[in-house]
Amino acid sequence: MHPPRAIPHKRGFTALRRTFVLLLLSAAGVAAISPGSPDTGDAVTRPALRYIMNSKSAPSAAAAAGWNLLDVNSKAQADALPAGTRGLIWLGDYDNSTCAWEKSESTLMRTLAGTADDRKVVGFLFSDEPDPRACPEAPAQHRARSRLIHELAPGKLTVMVADSNLGAESLTQIPLWLGAADRVALDPYPCYRAKQCDYSWISTVIRTADAAKLPYWGVVQAFADKTWRWPTPAEARRILSLWSASRASGIMTFAWRWDGKELRSRPALLDVLARFNKGLPQRRPSTTRGESARGTATQVHYTFTGTTSVTFNWRGSASAIRFGPKARLSRTVSARRSQPQPFSSRGPFREARLTGLKPGRTYRYSIGASPVSTFRTAPTGSFRFDVEADVGDSRNFPQVTRTQAQIAADKPAFVLVPGDLTYGNDEGQDAVDRHFDDVMVWSRKAAYMPAWGNHEWNDSSDDLRNYKGRFAIPNPRASPGAPSAGCCGEDWGWFDAGPLRFISYPEPYSSATWPEW
Repeated sequence: MHPPRAIPHKRGFTALRRTFVLLLLSAAGVAAISPGSPDTGDAVTRPALRYIMNSKSAPSAAAAAGWNLLDVNSKAQADALPAGTRGLIWLGDYDNSTCAWEKSESTLMRTLAGTADDRKVVGFLFSDEPDPRACPEAPAQHRARSRLIHELAPGKLTVMVADSNLGAESLTQIPLWLGAADRVALDPYPCYRAKQCDYSWISTVIRTADAAKLPYWGVVQAFADKTWRWPTPAEARRILSLWSASRASGIMTFAWRWDGKELRSRPALLDVLARFNKGLPQRRPSTTRGESARGTATQVHYTFTGTTSVTFNWRGSASAIRFGPKARLSRTVSARRSQPQPFSSRGPFREARLTGLKPGRTYRYSIGASPVSTFRTAPTGSFRFDVEADVGDSRNFPQVTRTQAQIAADKPAFVLVPGDLTYGNDEGQDAVDRHFDDVMVWSRKAAYMPAWGNHEWNDSSDDLRNYKGRFAIPNPRASPGAPSAGCCGEDWGWFDAGPLRFISYPEPYSSATWPEW
């Protein structure tokens, strides 16, 4: 159950690995600044026991979020728990290096004294991921330990955790634990860093446990370290739905606190878990709220595609954009489906190119039923632009909200975003959609001019379809070694603003990329 402790993952600004070239045709007239979803769902049948690990530091907060079985070390701690909650006493571990118990039988007897008639004590967690490969006698030792606990505290529950993250080895081990405890908690954590969650693995573990007739609890991932990442709210709902549909008699959440991080630092994730615990319907995702046949649009942004053209992209049911230089929006352009089609959510994703515009001019526009806003074509004289990179989204990195607000307040003509736009490969596809909603505080009025970083293309959990399908790169060019997903074209390009030419190169796809440039 417990992942290895590690230094938390840090996102660095890899400026030396990613290049955004500015060819200065003149030194005049430039000021540059750089500021530092869930589906709707009906209520589900919640399990009678909802346990959370490492909750000793905040039992009242855990109780308020609907967990009714909390982590304690003694009878006294169980007795002091908030009303409506009870304790599962941790009895120490099984040592895989010595193939013996950490606590002697005499210590066990002292710990269990007086617990048999204590209604605040549900039972005992007495082993966390024992290894029958290193200790072949471990299953028999666990059966003996469980029997001893029942002799000392009749009627109480015995619980152990079986390592469910070893691939085929875990499937081999699961049947070995039959009879080793009243409940075997299975902990297949599906959400690894830089990968999409592997929900099929949870289903495989469930099928194996059912075939073995193992009485089990499901362990829900709610932590991050160097190996695993925080699930997004949508991913957590999916995990919970899989365990809810299984034969699990209880749900264990790992963890209130782990690797220096608290679950409270992820309020949206905590909300999903709390609603599940309380049997409440889940919230509708903010990225789809209000999208209907009325023709609304989210994730609105545009790029300069020439001195007299811009291209708008958005997500939603609106199928056209109206625009004009004055209050009357005299022109209408129908949008086409974006190509390639992004896959971060169902979309639809749309693109509309506006041509025949005048350079350096302000226009008014409206997409579907959205409010009227303004955009400007590429500047011809002096101008102001902002730069941000290694951005992410506001749900996973709350400081993003402040940065986007600073950009909006600066009122730039355009914003360069040279790579690692969303960190969707680390944080999940919800992060992609959330990023493009976050930037709308400025992207409806200032052009969003990107370049591709390695986080856009070097992992299968996210790829360039999500980005090439959201932008029209000006003067688009292909680069050698481009990944097959989203290939080919729109790898780099250039645009003019006033007396400058901006050339955007992605992080090199291969060793052939630099010589080609």
